Amino acid sequence: MADPSPSPYLPADVVRPWPDGAPAPAGTSQATDGPVQGRDDRTDLLLAWGAGADAVDDLALARSLWDQSGAPAERLVLNRSLALLLSGEPAEGLRVLADGGFDDVPADGPRCLEHVNALACQAALGDPAAFSRLLGCGASVPPAGRGAYTYALALAAERLGHLTVADEAWRALAIDHRAETPLVLSRFVGGWVASRRPEDGVTRAMQGAAIIRSATPRPWHDPVVLERAIDVLQRRGDPAGAAMLAAGVQRTSPSSTALGDVVARVRPHVRRAAMVVPYSVAAVLCLAGLPGMVMAFCLVMVSHQYWRVVPELSREDEKAWRGIEQLRFDQRHDRAADGRTQVRGLVVLGALLGLVAGVTLAAAVTDLTDGSQSDAALLLQLGAWLLGLVGLPVLGAFGGQRILRVRGVRALRAREAAEDRARLADASACRCWGTVAFTGLVAGAYAQTHLHPVGDVAPPVAPAGRSAGTVLVCPLSGIRWLATATESGRSALLLRGTPPAAVAPAPAVPGTGGYL
Repeated sequence: MADPSPSPYLPADVVRPWPDGAPAPAGTSQATDGPVQGRDDRTDLLLAWGAGADAVDDLALARSLWDQSGAPAERLVLNRSLALLLSGEPAEGLRVLADGGFDDVPADGPRCLEHVNALACQAALGDPAAFSRLLGCGASVPPAGRGAYTYALALAAERLGHLTVADEAWRALAIDHRAETPLVLSRFVGGWVASRRPEDGVTRAMQGAAIIRSATPRPWHDPVVLERAIDVLQRRGDPAGAAMLAAGVQRTSPSSTALGDVVARVRPHVRRAAMVVPYSVAAVLCLAGLPGMVMAFCLVMVSHQYWRVVPELSREDEKAWRGIEQLRFDQRHDRAADGRTQVRGLVVLGALLGLVAGVTLAAAVTDLTDGSQSDAALLLQLGAWLLGLVGLPVLGAFGGQRILRVRGVRALRAREAAEDRARLADASACRCWGTVAFTGLVAGAYAQTHLHPVGDVAPPVAPAGRSAGTVLVCPLSGIRWLATATESGRSALLLRGTPPAAVAPAPAVPGTGGYL
């Protein structure tokens, strides 16, 4: 909680801290540090779980937990209004603020974060004057409230179409405030790619891919950040940026079914004829000797430059997308490389072996049919030489590539297992003192190695479409955790709760103290 010293946003006779959205510890209230007799322990527990869901921007789960807590409405005005704004319901958020008496912002500026949210909701509903006031009050927001203010500013600017302001606010949340949630990262990456210039399309797409690749959960385990970033780009009318970003993530990540399905949704339609015809003609020209090879080379270069393969993209975006598509992920060394220039021993060896076998086969066929001048014999010789010079070398190269891929997958899986063991080695250590939520592999490992099931606490009712959670307890602190799944359903989510409320000691019974 913020320092409860007087704030310039408050009148001199009111001492009220800027709320930070965290519920009070079990057995305490916002106004006292001592035990509160008769406090509802279930309310505190649900509020704590709701704060954890809010911290990872799982808004549907947070709102469900707040609704089930039965906490007084005035205690959750800030949290509910911001969650409703983030969920795209500014009118409902403004109603919640009005119920708490915070919808009328003083003329001299907001005095608390609820007033800031009121300006953001009004701006999101189309009030440019409210947006101007929201921008103007940013410099005077105390540090404890900067994160909440930036969320509100980003959503209001996005709704009003001020995308430059919104992009900068999302960037500040992701980088300055380290809000590395799917909601924030997807909007930051989407805006970063959408604001690219023609000359830096590949750079922006690959930088965005690097951010998504380092997110938790990893995109090959759960591509939720990529899915949301693609949605942002498509809403902004940038299917080319979505295709480039998806290709960048795919080409720099290990393969997975979930990731492949997401990429396939935005992959542009490629005219196969523009790719097959030039190379087929070039292969035939190569049979004419050196002049034919020169002509084949010129044909491939000219077609690559002027024959559009993806007509739905602009020329600059097509060039950038094709450049990204040429990347191949080196699974053995965990990096991407350009497939056009990447030379590997087994691939070259396979091509050479195929060429030797093909030339031997073609020579043998020619010797057998050398005495015949029939058309069938000539066609057989031509087919044998095409197979020997083109078919078998390609088949050999493909076989070498396949062997490398199998070896690479095995090496990658072994390295991933070793990295996971190292990253999860401390999962059994108690983290109840400093973490409100875990996601992904860490959540599952912490639940399995440190927490234990608890039978006397019923899990909350899950939101529609979500699986029911399980309540676990820390053996050291007594903190009760809610184990559930993220909104995508593909990753584990662990939310910190509260310890059981302390039982007040029984009052002393008056007596004689042992003396007659």
